[in-house]
Amino acid sequence: MSWFTGALKVVYPKCVWSIDKEDRVFLTFDDGPDPTATPLVLNVLKKHQVKATFFCVGKNVVAHPKLFGQIVNDGHAIGNHTFNHENGWKTPLNTYLDSISETRTLFNTKLFRPPYGKITAKQRRYILKRNFQIIMWSWMSHDYRSNRTNTCILRSLKRVKGGDILVFHDNHKTAARIEELIDKTITYLKENQLIFDTLKPHEI
Repeated sequence: MSWFTGALKVVYPKCVWSIDKEDRVFLTFDDGPDPTATPLVLNVLKKHQVKATFFCVGKNVVAHPKLFGQIVNDGHAIGNHTFNHENGWKTPLNTYLDSISETRTLFNTKLFRPPYGKITAKQRRYILKRNFQIIMWSWMSHDYRSNRTNTCILRSLKRVKGGDILVFHDNHKTAARIEELIDKTITYLKENQLIFDTLKPHEI
C-alpha cells in the first residue's frame, strides 16, 4: 500500500478498502467503457472465466452503450465512477453529486468509486447518505503510467493477498498493454491459489 493510499485510509475510514475474505481477490477496472481497451479486457476475462467489477464513467456509457451492455451480459458487476470523471477535490459539492446522479439514471448500483480516489469529507457524507458504498482499493496497478512497465507491475503482485481490491483501468492510456497485463495477472494469482470474485454490496 502506497503512502497516498495509507493516508486516505486514515482520512476516510468509512470507505471500503478491502474485503474480509482470505481466499479471494477483487479485480476492478476504472474509466470505461472504452472501445479499444474494454473489449480486450472482456476477452481475457472470458478466457479465464473470471468476473470483475467495472466502475464506469457515465459519458462513456452513453457513447458506447453496446459495449456497456456486453459488460453486463458477461456477468460482471458495475459501479458508478461519476459522469465526467471529476476530481472531487476540485469540484463543488452539488456539481459532484449531480454527476453521480446523472450516471445513476443510466444504471443502478450501490457501488461508487471516486475518480483519482479524491473526495472531500462533505462529499463522502452525502454519497453515503445516498446509500452508496464507497469502494477504494488496497492494491493499485498504476497501469496508466507510461514509465511503469508491465514487468514492474507484475512484480508488485507478490504483495497481493486475500481480500485485496485491485485496480486496473480500461481506457485509452492502457489499451496497448492491458491484454497482456490482465492475462498474466490472472494467471499469477490463480497459481497462488486466489479466487476472483466481484464486489457485492450485501457482502461488504
